[in-house]
Amino acid sequence: MPVTQHRRHIQDLTIMDRSTDRTTIEEIPCHLYQQRKESRAQSVKRARSERKRNLASNDPRKGTLKQKQKQKLRKKKGLRKADRKSQIEPARRKETESREKGRSWVPP
Repeated sequence: MPVTQHRRHIQDLTIMDRSTDRTTIEEIPCHLYQQRKESRAQSVKRARSERKRNLASNDPRKGTLKQKQKQKLRKKKGLRKADRKSQIEPARRKETESREKGRSWVPP
């Protein structure tokens, strides 16, 4: 059996030892290499989403994710909270005035 054919089933896995900053190369079967690769990718993904979640909930300036989404929407619409209040106030005033006069229709 030629060496190249045998080589196909073995994968080099470079392992970094963080405590000593040395890399070791391990030869392991391909299917195990694939499993390790997938589990590593999953753990990275999980850690990333966890970090996002923590950032969103812990930082008082950031607020929760839901608040952030609402803020983005407001930004898109171009309305700040103060602007919205100033738009609502005049409409309320008109409504109360018309009620006092006995009208059911509110002028725009």
